[in-house]
Amino acid sequence: MTSSARSFRDLVQDAHDGKLKLPAFQRKWRWKNDKVIKLFDSLRQQYPIGALLFLKGENELLAPRTFEGANNGASGKPADFLVLDGQQRLTAGIHLFHATGTKQYYLRLDRLKELVNDKKIDLTDKKSTEEFVHDLDETDSYLIARNKIADPRSLLIKNHLLCTAILADGTDLPLALQDYVKAFPDSADLCYRLIMPHFGLAKTDTVPVIEIDASTQIEAISRIFTTLNTTGQLLTPFELVVSILFPQNIDLSQEIDDFREKGTYYPNMDKTGEILLQTIAMLGGKEPKKANLPKTIDASLYLTHKKAAYDALENLGQFLTGKLGAGLNIANVDMVPYDAIYAPMALALATISTRGLKGPEQIVAEKKLSRWYVGAAIAQRYQEGVHNKQTRDLAEFVAWLDDDLKQPAWLSEVTIPRLLRHSPSGAIGKLIRSQFNLKSPKDVCSRNIIGFSPGAYPTEKHHVFPVKYLPTLPDWQKGDQGDVILNLMFLEADTNKRWINGNPFDHLSEAIKYSGDVQVQSLYAQQFIEDTALSVLKKPSKTKKDFEEFLVLREKTIQNYLSSSFDFPIGGAEPFEEDMSIE
Repeated sequence: MTSSARSFRDLVQDAHDGKLKLPAFQRKWRWKNDKVIKLFDSLRQQYPIGALLFLKGENELLAPRTFEGANNGASGKPADFLVLDGQQRLTAGIHLFHATGTKQYYLRLDRLKELVNDKKIDLTDKKSTEEFVHDLDETDSYLIARNKIADPRSLLIKNHLLCTAILADGTDLPLALQDYVKAFPDSADLCYRLIMPHFGLAKTDTVPVIEIDASTQIEAISRIFTTLNTTGQLLTPFELVVSILFPQNIDLSQEIDDFREKGTYYPNMDKTGEILLQTIAMLGGKEPKKANLPKTIDASLYLTHKKAAYDALENLGQFLTGKLGAGLNIANVDMVPYDAIYAPMALALATISTRGLKGPEQIVAEKKLSRWYVGAAIAQRYQEGVHNKQTRDLAEFVAWLDDDLKQPAWLSEVTIPRLLRHSPSGAIGKLIRSQFNLKSPKDVCSRNIIGFSPGAYPTEKHHVFPVKYLPTLPDWQKGDQGDVILNLMFLEADTNKRWINGNPFDHLSEAIKYSGDVQVQSLYAQQFIEDTALSVLKKPSKTKKDFEEFLVLREKTIQNYLSSSFDFPIGGAEPFEEDMSIE
């Protein structure tokens, strides 16, 4: 490993020409306009922009690709280095220096003139000009992004916009400013005393470059990247597998996108592609540990099992949505306690389907699957040692499927804990929200179907005792928490907007006005708020004790439901969990 210092301008030129390329596992270009503008401001001010990390040579295993905005001949040129860290900055540099991206960036000469006049800057005074330049930043809107056009120079006279690619050209910049001054004679000082000396990009400061030897193994590249890159973000196992399969004519990223396009449930189950790879590993009898996927997944294993893995996951998504309310046919719904359960449970469901079970036998098998899913959430089973449990749990489930007496030992020990302190975003909170959803509840005012399913009205999470209302209760202490799962319900978005603050008594009164007392009881009961808990909401004035009583009453209702539905005993102790929100 060696280090050096190189001009950022020269590095951008190399990326544009193809001397620098990207390995296939590198993330796509994702900077938004504001970040590119901030980079320009840092370059202009000669602020440090961080080190870059390169791998020597053009390793075919890493399937090199060109930068976005590189010239047309770049792909055919051999690369001197592959960029492991610095892609976003170098791509932004290409867009700024060469104007070949989807966006082009322009210095607003009229805006700079306005700022100079507003601040009464004498541009003939070198010191005051330098102070003005130093105080200027991206929030002054002196630089803008526009859609790419063929001739950015045409906007100079017409719109007072000077393309940054011209700023980067030491020959073209004086000529462009000469044309502008000819058209606007009073802008001479602006052009020659401000723009030329302080905004030119023909030369830039050097940046540190760290070079890794070409013989470095792919797993080591990921670890080095994690240590040295500016974001500290590990190259994911999926990105490494992408680079391994690419030389075998397998575009894994595209195939995952195709599966997502094809599926109803899978797109919402596997955000990274790693779950499909874990499922493939388990189908091939390999361990599903994510960190080892680059060693586990090869072209043969992938091609042999990819379709079966996708089908198994899609079928599991349908099962979890239809039987357990997971809402996996709706985008951006987070009600599955642990995604670690997907791979083993998908294969367990696939095993059930191969047995040809019918009637009562099929029902019993599915109940066992549901009990595993719910028990894992209650016991918070997949918090640590995940990959070992995935393999073991699948094997134990198959044995249990064949013999009712072989229920997994861990599952037989699960008891329903106290629920008072669990957050909506923890494993148990997600499980309970999915049970709200399973009941296809109706809004307590409009009586429209809500929840997270096709055809339901837009739905939002609502605190029964609004979190801004709770501090008004007598005895409420700073540090007391109201964002707990037992204080949560679903409402239609329009209802939630009206109820976001205020006394639950007023909310309940409005619901009764719309739906009637008897119907309101039924509507609240759909979300485990029975008559006893409802009676607390009916109190016009409330205290902290009323809030606590409401939680305890609702807790009992939910505990009884989980016990009767999934055959778990109710315990008394409340174990510590990482996602508890109340100390």
